[in-house]
Formats: sequence, C-alpha cells, structure tokens
Amino acid sequence: MYAIVSATGKAGYATAVSLRKAGMHARAIVRNESKAAPLREIGCETAIADLFDPETQPSRVLAISDYGAHVKNDIGMPTICRGLEERLTRIGGHKIFLQSAEHIQGWERVFPAVKESGTLQTIHYPVDNPLPTISAPDLGPIAARLLLRPLDKSGVDVVHAEGPQRYSAADVANALGQHLGRSIETSIVPRAQWEEVFERVVKPSLAELLIKANDAQNQGGLVDIGPDSNEVCFGTTTLFDALGQSLMSL
Repeated sequence: MYAIVSATGKAGYATAVSLRKAGMHARAIVRNESKAAPLREIGCETAIADLFDPETQPSRVLAISDYGAHVKNDIGMPTICRGLEERLTRIGGHKIFLQSAEHIQGWERVFPAVKESGTLQTIHYPVDNPLPTISAPDLGPIAARLLLRPLDKSGVDVVHAEGPQRYSAADVANALGQHLGRSIETSIVPRAQWEEVFERVVKPSLAELLIKANDAQNQGGLVDIGPDSNEVCFGTTTLFDALGQSLMSL
C-alpha cells in the first residue's frame, strides 16, 4: 500500500495514476474530502491522516522538494522545503527527497498578459540563460518508479528531477509564440518592480517566498543540483508540449 500526501495536486495525482497503472494499491491522503472523487475514480482509497503520527509511520517516505533545498541561508520556497526535509529525517525508515526543478506550469500566471500585450515579462536574466525546469505531471511517473524500487535500505536519498532539457525565458516566449501564432517578445522586469508584479497574481506571503527564490536563481548555479544528490531523473515532456497543454486547459 502506498500513501500519497497532497494527492489532489498535479504531481501527487500523477503519482497516484502511475502507481495504479502499475497495479499497486494507493491511498490518497487529502485535506478536503470533497476533492477525493477523481482519486476514487482511478481506484485509490482516500483518507485524512497525519504523516507525523508515530503509530502510522511508513517504511518509506518520498517527499517532493525543491531545487536549492540544500542551500543553508533563506532563499524562500526552497528553504521551506529544506525545513520539511529536516523534519522528515527525524522519522524512521527510508526517506527519498525528490527535489524538483521549477514547474513549467508556473508560467500559466502570465498567459493572460502575454496574450494581450504580445510581451513575456520575466524576472529571469539574462533571458537566454537556460534553467532547470520540468512539467509537473512528469514528477508522477518518476516518483512512482522510486517508490516501487525494492525496500532494501534506510537513511536518506536525494534525487533531483528536471525535464528533458533546460529552457530559458526566451525559449518560453518562442514556444508561446508558436502556439499563439504571433511573435512574442521578452522584457526583463526591473528588480524594484518584482513585489508589485508578483502581488498581482499571488498573495503577498507567497510573493515574498518567490522573490527570494528568484533572487537566488539569478545568482547562477545556486538553485541547481546540490552536492548531496544521489541521482538525477529526467521527465519526458518538452517545454512546447507542456505550454500547449496549459493553454488548452485555460
């Protein structure tokens, strides 16, 4: 039996689908029972549970974390993931920290503005600098493969996951242009305007985390595969295909 926390999210749901396709029993841990129906439809049990309940500790835990979680100083979202990893190391059994590159689906927030203006505003610079990124649903099959490995060890494994290649903001603009049938330009958002830009699409508390994370990413090489990595796994969905799927879903 495999228990999946946050099973209603993109990566969690994709993991559940992959495990069920492999013929495995899966239990989806949800916070809101009203969102459990799609998981039941693919054959999952559903439950509300506490991962840190000592009476329910599993023999193996896989947690989806973030590139940059190895960095000790506060860099926003990766630091939140680092805290989760530190808590999980206190429990027994085998731990897998699947550190994910930035999700391509994060670009969905700017689609309306791009369609209206023909310009992709980006905080990544230079705009032709390729960065690790992945389509979120690709994490599901990767997580399932890791969970299905023989349980013959304890301790911690750090695994990184990114897409089939790295992409830049210029690549995103080019791919969107192909889908939209028009030329899309890129424009770098000045650092002084980041807070205003982020708070148009997310809450201030999340904006602060994203600003710190992107400051770190723009340092070059900091938010990347860490020195403690045991393995790197690669998704199969290209930037073009992932953006196309996102545009169709909006």
